[in-house]
Amino acid sequence: LGLSREILDELPDEAAPIAAAFQFEKEHPELFDGKLQYECAVYFSEKTKTDSYFGACETGSTKDYRDLIRMLFAAGIRTETIFDFPENAEESPCVVMPSVILLSEAEKAAMKRYLAAGGTILRFGPDDPAQFPTRPEKDFESLKWLSGQSFDFYNPPDEWKDIEFGLWYDQARNPHDLLAMIRSKMRGDLPQVTASGFAVSVRENSIHLLALEYDLMIDKKLEAMRRQHSHVRLIREANPKNCAREIHCSVPVKKIYCPLGGSGRFKEGKIQLEGNPMYIIMEI
Repeated sequence: LGLSREILDELPDEAAPIAAAFQFEKEHPELFDGKLQYECAVYFSEKTKTDSYFGACETGSTKDYRDLIRMLFAAGIRTETIFDFPENAEESPCVVMPSVILLSEAEKAAMKRYLAAGGTILRFGPDDPAQFPTRPEKDFESLKWLSGQSFDFYNPPDEWKDIEFGLWYDQARNPHDLLAMIRSKMRGDLPQVTASGFAVSVRENSIHLLALEYDLMIDKKLEAMRRQHSHVRLIREANPKNCAREIHCSVPVKKIYCPLGGSGRFKEGKIQLEGNPMYIIMEI
């Protein structure tokens, strides 16, 4: 944190709120049982990230992955990041691959097995590293190249093509009809939840909602006393913002929990939120 030991010893202990969260999970294990259920999976290519210049740059494939995740959250589509192709295509019928330009032989074989099992892959963005530089032209020692590289020269036609059974590909980094394509291929039997501003995850017996944005209260006095720069910020308080006040759910809800503050109650077939809850669990 860049603070002296004397100051660190004076910082408030975080044990109490952490203990409360763990105690809640201990008292309600049924709310956390079972596999996460998701409508589509997003494939993160570690080989692209580690073995290519386009993958290493913050403006390259990592940006396309982040933009896709934000878009899916905003659209209310439950998604899960995966690093291996699913073995069960029925549980995960749609995998989205954002700007994957490198795949190992093992990954290619796993992808073929997934397609053969009936899965659908929506792949978009560049798929050939030869179209891009292989190393930064400047700022190599300072690592400024990680965030400073522009790939605006890559501007191919935006068109989905049916490559083979189950595999669709669009060269564009941001296909204009990507959401429509995902909705047409994703899993459609999960409970539908409308709750803007929350990330939604579904388990067998519960639905979990976590606020996406927060107003943060930073300890400015301690920030000014740091001996060196740190990416870790000294946050005194975090309050959710831009979150829905009502939640709509397509399946009956047995009970509502807000383990980190706030509350929720049933009203006219909807769930009315009170206070400012950041984490909500609905038992179904």
